[in-house]
Amino acid sequence: MTRRSGDGRGWGAAAAVTRAAGGWGAARRARAPRRRPLAFAAIAALVGGAGVVTASASTLGGLDSDTLGSAGASTSHVPAVTLEWTGEPRGDSWDVAAVRVRAEEHPFAAGDEVKLTVAGAASDGVAPCEVRTTPVASTAEVLFGQREFAACGRLPFAQIDTVAVSVDGIGVEPVSTGSGLGEVRTALAAYAGGVRDAARAPRVSVATTLEDGVAVLSQITVDVPRGATAAGLVGERVDVALRGNSGSAPARFGGLISSDPGAPVRVVTDPAGVGETFPSVVIDPRAGRPRAEWPRAAAVTSFSVLLSAPQRLDSAHSAPAISMASGQLAQRGGTALDAIDLDKRLSYAYAPTRNHTNGLTFCHVFAVTNTSKAPVTWKLAFDTSLEPLWGLDPTSPGAFSSQWGFTTTSFDARTHRWTIGGPAGDTVLAPGQTRSDMGYCAQNVPEPPVDPARYAASVSVVPGSSDWDVQLQVSIRSDSDWNVPWELTVDLADHVCGASLKGQTVTFSRVQATPVPGSSTAYVLRGTTGDTRYVSSDHPRDFVFAAYPAGNSGWHLPCK
Repeated sequence: MTRRSGDGRGWGAAAAVTRAAGGWGAARRARAPRRRPLAFAAIAALVGGAGVVTASASTLGGLDSDTLGSAGASTSHVPAVTLEWTGEPRGDSWDVAAVRVRAEEHPFAAGDEVKLTVAGAASDGVAPCEVRTTPVASTAEVLFGQREFAACGRLPFAQIDTVAVSVDGIGVEPVSTGSGLGEVRTALAAYAGGVRDAARAPRVSVATTLEDGVAVLSQITVDVPRGATAAGLVGERVDVALRGNSGSAPARFGGLISSDPGAPVRVVTDPAGVGETFPSVVIDPRAGRPRAEWPRAAAVTSFSVLLSAPQRLDSAHSAPAISMASGQLAQRGGTALDAIDLDKRLSYAYAPTRNHTNGLTFCHVFAVTNTSKAPVTWKLAFDTSLEPLWGLDPTSPGAFSSQWGFTTTSFDARTHRWTIGGPAGDTVLAPGQTRSDMGYCAQNVPEPPVDPARYAASVSVVPGSSDWDVQLQVSIRSDSDWNVPWELTVDLADHVCGASLKGQTVTFSRVQATPVPGSSTAYVLRGTTGDTRYVSSDHPRDFVFAAYPAGNSGWHLPCK
């Protein structure tokens, strides 16, 4: 017996071959040829069986040959198949969720058994997995989805190092064994190498905008500085998962990349207009979603992105298809104090400060340095839709109680982009020069909308309360660096006997209380301006908000 192989990218050490278990039995009758045998056909056949099984390492370890008793046999190579991968987000990475296998030259025939084997390095703990399906009618493609992969466990894209496809059935051109043991009808395509394309290494940035007072994600830009062209990205798929503090995905979206400049997922070159030559994928996470489902910047802490290209497997072309990126939302435009699109010749710094008062006013002092060896006419840009400016128009009268060391050069009310530069006659920084005498004190900052995701509230009975003197306390906690407003709906009947509340006078302190329509015991509580209105990580709130004077014999704790 002999063995032959094609070039290293198509077959090489990756063709899937196993020992046939016993003889082939009665001869299987030939049908009209469907695929042309290639010169580098392998010897032997894949293991049969049904359902989902686990392949051994020998299945994928290398091209091999073995005896079929005293008979010889050949298989024909699948001319070409294309794999279209679908991912499932897992933390900051992605796992295989589904694979669509498409026959490029000849359709799969009814009764063919199409098998896909995926394996990773044993050191990564990824067991080889084989899934299979049998089409009931002639078709150009088959789908392996959640049902087929259920028994395989996790298959992280980053750890897959081998992919193999085989077709066994009536649609494969028969090859005689030459010894009366029947015909071998197995076609193979294999690929040794990971599905992840590390060379593309996309970079991700996120932009936000203010919509009805709420900061929402307005654009996600995926730069592909290496290993891609704008034309080559068209038709690929991009998927984005956004996660909150709990690790869940508050939003997930994606689509095929288009060259249409108006498409919600489109490829562009140099989107920032700074002379970049590599392509970028621009995604609008609001497209096709009702306004209520637009991803809020405050609810998203991290993201992961999956770029997936159709992966063609044949003797001449076998390339990785997947590239991934992940990061924290705060990497760009975390607050209105962070400079965006900073000139690479400049560094920008500021001392952390917070508004520790009972309002939204604060002061901000910052510096800019020319790190290059040439003079630079400096400028800085900020997104004023973010905290702690919350949409403040820096050009409006009274926006600042004071400002020094800079001038406003432009402000776009639509995008909230605020650009500043040096004052007249002092706009240039010499090499190595630092300007640190700059800052402002903001006032008249718009109040942001109440966002329950930014604080936690609880209500409890004050220790020592009795049937005759019941007091309740509210506790508000937040992990926000900046003051945010809060509100809380409370039903007094959850804490004292509801029946005893009828006709009684309720006294509220340090809060504004608005009755809930249709209820005689429920109220919406809000803090009072200058006192309890706002909460932050270093400014928690604990206070008694309702007192029930002694002597009201109808108050009971609890109901009797």
